[in-house]
Amino acid sequence: MTETYSLTLRQAAAANVAVEPVAGLGLLLTLRPVNVANSTAMGNAEEIVLALGALWIGPPGPKGDQGDPGINGAGYQHTQAVASAMWTVNHNLGFFPATTVYSTGGVEVEAEVLNASVNQVLIYFVAPYAGTARCI
Repeated sequence: MTETYSLTLRQAAAANVAVEPVAGLGLLLTLRPVNVANSTAMGNAEEIVLALGALWIGPPGPKGDQGDPGINGAGYQHTQAVASAMWTVNHNLGFFPATTVYSTGGVEVEAEVLNASVNQVLIYFVAPYAGTARCI
């Protein structure tokens, strides 16, 4: 079913607006420019058609299956017991991990992390630190 509305646009332009529900897609909105003086459609004027699928939000779907555990179920935690301004982390994960560094108190610490190879990360600090590095 199509419903027709009138829409007045800025700068004295006008358009007929057709709103049509489309199963599974939402709404289809068509703007047809019209002559303001006599309200007739403007000959070869270009129509603007918009699909407005985001207007109808249904209930959430069923929960999906659990995803894969990642590359080899990988993850590695390095403990640096002796404070140092450079840590060498040999994780042997076989890929370039994302690495987060924590102080001995468990607070995330800023550091320069360099993936030296698919099996080694080098971590540089402005001052010596002890703590842990988590590679995932």
